[in-house]
Amino acid sequence: VFFGQHNGGLDMRRPKNLSQIPINPLSLEPILSYFGQQWLDPNSRPSLFSPQLGVGPSLFTHISLINTGTEAATLTLSAFGAADPSAESRSNWVPHPRAGQPQATRTLAAGQKITLNAADVFGFPATEETLAGWIQVESSGAGVVGFVSFGDPQGRFLATVPLMGEPLTSALFSHVAEGFSFFTGLTVLNPSSSATAKVTLEVFTPDGVSKGVVQFDLSPRARTARLLREFFSDAGKTLGPQAGGFIQLTSSSGVFAFELFGNDRLDVLSAVPPQPIQEEYVPPPEIY
Repeated sequence: VFFGQHNGGLDMRRPKNLSQIPINPLSLEPILSYFGQQWLDPNSRPSLFSPQLGVGPSLFTHISLINTGTEAATLTLSAFGAADPSAESRSNWVPHPRAGQPQATRTLAAGQKITLNAADVFGFPATEETLAGWIQVESSGAGVVGFVSFGDPQGRFLATVPLMGEPLTSALFSHVAEGFSFFTGLTVLNPSSSATAKVTLEVFTPDGVSKGVVQFDLSPRARTARLLREFFSDAGKTLGPQAGGFIQLTSSSGVFAFELFGNDRLDVLSAVPPQPIQEEYVPPPEIY
């Protein structure tokens, strides 16, 4: 697993005799299958996605990419935006209409890491408004992983989520912070070019009691980013204050998603990646 920090990184590799080390495979397998599948398979040619792209006077997006493979990789980075931002979940999403260069290429040597400013890479203009969208990274070779960081240029907040390679139909988000001057938001991306994703969100208390369910459709290649309370108010429902708990997402077709929570002053912000739910998962025998 690679953890990037600034211009360096920490490389943690699995020992060859891993089968002799006592571990809990149930705790590792969902994480490895979701975030590591693209480089565990040496023959894969991954496409990686970030549901989040935001640039503006008070928001930047940085893309960090690491080539864990043994050969150089050519990367194609694409920025997408809604043709009609006022109806993003139903709009036709196209190469970002505000980007001067919505597609760019970079070459990444074996073992190299680069960090790119999305505004520079895609040629977004200086503007007083915040421009939103999503990012796709395609690689000519296996072994490319990465993450996206977004924050305030003044340093008030910064959050990071991994680039995602495997769409999910069922996942959990492990925290809820609603009310008490805090908010929770979700961003969901449908990467399919043909299927509409029928998405269900259910909010639970820390004791596992359901607080409510909402459903919405997400058109092919469309993205939506809303506060949790907005998902409910759009459906004519109310979500009261809540500290703790979790959110379950299910979808009729694979989606990419992540959660954000922070305070209203935006001096606290945290990104929460999804925890995939594997249906009919049977853990292997203990190896102690």
